[in-house]
Amino acid sequence: MQCAEALAGSWNGQEPGYWDGPQDFGYGQPYDKLRRLRSLDPSVMLTVLGAEAIAMFSVSGDGPTGPDVIVQAEGQEIARLAPPDADMVVSQLPFLRMGAKLRDDRMAEILSQQGDILSFFGAQQRLDVNARKWTIVLIQAFHSALAAHEYRVKYMCSVPRPVDLSPRVQPIIPTPGHSAYPSGHATESFAIATVLAALRHFAVKDPADPQRFASVLRDQLAVPYSEQGTNLDPLTQESAVAVQQLYRLASRIAENRTVAGVHYPVDSAHGAATGLMMALSFVCYCSDEMYHGDHVQLVGNDWGQFAVGGNAAGDFTLGIWRDWLVNGWAVGAGAGTNPGGGQSWDQLRAVWAGAVEEWKNTA
Repeated sequence: MQCAEALAGSWNGQEPGYWDGPQDFGYGQPYDKLRRLRSLDPSVMLTVLGAEAIAMFSVSGDGPTGPDVIVQAEGQEIARLAPPDADMVVSQLPFLRMGAKLRDDRMAEILSQQGDILSFFGAQQRLDVNARKWTIVLIQAFHSALAAHEYRVKYMCSVPRPVDLSPRVQPIIPTPGHSAYPSGHATESFAIATVLAALRHFAVKDPADPQRFASVLRDQLAVPYSEQGTNLDPLTQESAVAVQQLYRLASRIAENRTVAGVHYPVDSAHGAATGLMMALSFVCYCSDEMYHGDHVQLVGNDWGQFAVGGNAAGDFTLGIWRDWLVNGWAVGAGAGTNPGGGQSWDQLRAVWAGAVEEWKNTA
C-alpha cells in the first residue's frame, strides 16, 4: 500500500496511462483464438476447451437389462455396447490367472499407469510444453470428454470386478469403485494413440487428397507390425512405424490392467474400440474433415468366441483386437456429415491447427 501510494502519486482514478489496445474489446471483435486462450490460467483454459469437447458426445441407454448403451458424436451413433453377462466374465477369469504371472515384471508400469499414461506416450513422441504445447492442451481437453462419458457408460453397464467373483484374483492395486466394463485405461490409451496418429497424418497430408483419416488408419492397422516395409501414403514409412508403436503402447497399457487383476480382456477390447471411435469423431470435428460415418457394434458375450491364428479365444492382445476390428469395423455406414459444422463455439479447431503445426517437419 505504501509503495503504491508513493508511485502512483496524485491520481484521480480516470487516466489509464498506458492502454493502447482496442477501445471496444467486447464479444464479436476479431481476435486470435490461440492468443486469447494463451492468456487464460491453464485450469480455466482446459475448462473452456473441455466443455466444448464434452458437448460433442452423448450417452444413452438403460444398461444391462434394457437397450444397449449407445455412444453418439454430434447426434450420430459411433458405438453400441452390450455388456457381457455373468457366464462370460467367469469364463475370462483364467486370463487373469495367466496374467498374474507377469506381475513381477510389470509392477512398476502398473503403478505408474494408475494415474499417468500420457508420460508413456511422451517416451515415444516428444510431448513437452516447449515443443508440443497445443498438442498437450488438445489431448487434455479431449480427456475431459473421455472421462465424463466413459464413466456414464460404466454406470449403465455395471459389470462386477474380477475380485467380486473370486477372492483368489488378489489384485495388486486397489480395485476402482466402478464397473469393470469397459476399461477406462483402454478407452483413454487407444483414444490418445489415435489423436497422436491423426496429428502426424495431418501434418503431412496433402490438402487436395480427399482420403479421410479414418480410412488411412484402418489400412494402417490392418498391416501387422512385423510386416511394415513399404510407405503408406500419406504416411511415410517412419511415421507408419511410429503409428504402430502408438497402438502397441496403448495395448500394453490395457493389458496391464488384466495383469493387475482389475479387468477382464473383454473390458479392454471394447474400451479400446470405444476410445478409437470417440477419437475419430473428435479428429473429424477439430480438423473440419467430413465425419467418417463409422460405427462399431460391441457385444460383450461375442468376444469370447473370437479366435484367429491359433490365439486363445477371449484373450486381448493388439493382434487379436486388430484382426477383430478390421473385420468388424463398419466404415462409411453413417451419413457423411460435418460434425459441429453449425456451431459457433469452435475454439478446439484453433487448438487443433496449432497442434498440427507443431508436428510439421517432424511427423
